[in-house]
Amino acid sequence: MGMDSLYYKAWMTKQKILEKLFGTYEESFQNLPRTLLVIRDLNLGIIVTWDHKIFDGNKAIFEKAFWIWFLNLLR
Repeated sequence: MGMDSLYYKAWMTKQKILEKLFGTYEESFQNLPRTLLVIRDLNLGIIVTWDHKIFDGNKAIFEKAFWIWFLNLLR
């Protein structure tokens, strides 16, 4: 039981550090479209797309993102 408690504390500490570094899941989801657009705009010959589902009127679930560099495939 003592090891479970120690593991939980270590895991929670890691989660808090990751959240401070990268933000919450909700913040990351909000930043995703902007991030993908920046990737597209800064890389010539790239196609970027992403999908999500809206539920409860204003909540969304991220499903997938895809990008491909066509110029690299033609070489």
